[in-house]
Amino acid sequence: MSGIPSKYGLLFLIVPALSGAAAASSAIDTATIHQYFRNAENASTPDSTEYWYLRAMRRSEESKYYRCLFDGSRAMGDFYAAQNRFEDAEQWLAKGLQWMQEGGDGAQVAAMYNELGILKYYKGEIRASIDFFNQAIPLYESHGTKEQVANGYSNLANLQQITGNWVASVENYLKAMKLFEEIGLQDGVGTTLYNIGALYYDNGRDSLAAAYYRQAEDILRQGGDSVYLAQVLTSTADYYTNQERWEEGENALLEALAICEAFQFPMGIANSCNKLGGIYLHYGQLDKAEAHIARAYQLAETLSSDQEIGSALLNRARLAKERRQYQNALQDARRSLAIFKELGIKEHVFGTHKLLSEIHAAFGNYQLALDEHRTYAELQDSFINNQMNRQISELQVAYDTEKKDREITALKQEAQLSRLRYALLAGALLAALLLGGLLYNRQRLKHRKDRQLREQEQRLEAERLRAAQLEKEQLQRELDHKKQELATQVLHLCRKNEMLQNIQVELNTLPGSGAPDKKARSLARQISRSLDSDEDWEAFLESFRSVHRDFFDHLAREYPTLTTGEVRLASLMKLNLSTKEIATLLNITAEGVKKARYRLRKKMGMDSDVNIQEFLLRYPGVVEVVDG
Repeated sequence: MSGIPSKYGLLFLIVPALSGAAAASSAIDTATIHQYFRNAENASTPDSTEYWYLRAMRRSEESKYYRCLFDGSRAMGDFYAAQNRFEDAEQWLAKGLQWMQEGGDGAQVAAMYNELGILKYYKGEIRASIDFFNQAIPLYESHGTKEQVANGYSNLANLQQITGNWVASVENYLKAMKLFEEIGLQDGVGTTLYNIGALYYDNGRDSLAAAYYRQAEDILRQGGDSVYLAQVLTSTADYYTNQERWEEGENALLEALAICEAFQFPMGIANSCNKLGGIYLHYGQLDKAEAHIARAYQLAETLSSDQEIGSALLNRARLAKERRQYQNALQDARRSLAIFKELGIKEHVFGTHKLLSEIHAAFGNYQLALDEHRTYAELQDSFINNQMNRQISELQVAYDTEKKDREITALKQEAQLSRLRYALLAGALLAALLLGGLLYNRQRLKHRKDRQLREQEQRLEAERLRAAQLEKEQLQRELDHKKQELATQVLHLCRKNEMLQNIQVELNTLPGSGAPDKKARSLARQISRSLDSDEDWEAFLESFRSVHRDFFDHLAREYPTLTTGEVRLASLMKLNLSTKEIATLLNITAEGVKKARYRLRKKMGMDSDVNIQEFLLRYPGVVEVVDG
């Protein structure tokens, strides 16, 4: 999980003695307590460290020494977490929260909520972790620093991203970003840029995510934040593999794995190994893939991290499918599905349903394959929807606009100060002219005023141009967003039709003496009806119109005899799709696409030397914009 800081390590601050009567009455005890903590920090074995920590905490509790109870309970939590003794860690952090509610301040109570939230995350209890962060943030806002508030928002956004609550996630990331920028904390800016990139990647906006990853990597390489750099490299590898740039993805993961091993960060090692296993699966290097996936699974079991266990099981299922061990593949896929449902990680849930559909199809269970594919498609559609994309984009635009407004306000204030200075100077010159009574000086003042007015007009014009540029950039962002939505929708249609067509081919080639049996024919008819359904086309045409507003109107006016099928073909050619992709979407053969393209050329009255594809890419030859 990106953004949640690693708390594994012995962290303890030796604090000054309490002032006043309390300090005087327990001076010997506090000195002894400090020595016990020093002994714990310098101990050579875990057993010795635990012994001295327990002695220090007993003395601190006896004397009600809240400063050491605060730092000590956090140190105990870190110590036990590093030993993978999460229950003991939670017990000490819960005690620390109780002590701070009894005798600490608001910032210390907030810190205990924060520590418990991080521990719950590592235990895989995501919703409990969110509850703790929601309690910590208001206390940090009233008693803590801006950095603590920003870290709280960032951690909360990370968990909301895991559960698929993208709108709330990006809103909290932008709050964290604003605070990190205000205090000039570049590491915080870099990690938040990375987190926003990861959110956009999960949202299907790969190119925008890659831009954020590059910014984050540049900042984190300068700051030397190696653990977060490893996470950036891991996510960049996801982008590369999604673009089928497998070698670049492998190199990024190998660098991330080396960093995690150097810092002994087991969660990062497990994540990197699991993703490398996926790449080696693609290469067909099954033994190499198995070694990395097995290491990832073993580490995940040791850490009791349900999320990493589920991810490793998913890759194990893919590996078993490649080896035609279908029963093992089904078992691991179902285990991973149960884990992802329990954690509420929606993206992995519908991805696992897709894998189950493929396994059932390979196993010959076509009805189950079709059922799983329907579940996958329904979940995917509910997970990625246009309204959510619009809300996320609006939040991003609001954040960018707020920054620009601050810049414009600063320019206006500077302009007002300049006008005031010029007015004072003009007054002084006027007084000199009145005293001197010289026409020459009066004429000079007139020229000076004219020049000031021209300069002021130029500044105002520059501000107007800046505002116009901002509006233009916003319109372009909206157009890019709609184009991305259209591309995602076309990709979804292609994948759906290709899957259904593959199943249909399998049904038609079932072994037997004659035609397929009644059940197979029924399934084939269901698939044909789904392929010929107009529901997906209506949604596609609506998205197409939002990007290419004038395309259909011009076709209708200039070529009124075109049929609905020919208009569909023209719209797909406008998107520069390949013949194979068009054939998949229209549920016809590649040869059928060529014949349909010939008929379309003939109806549009084109000469044989005119490339109809290039013509439609430019058609209707006007600049297309979205509504403002």
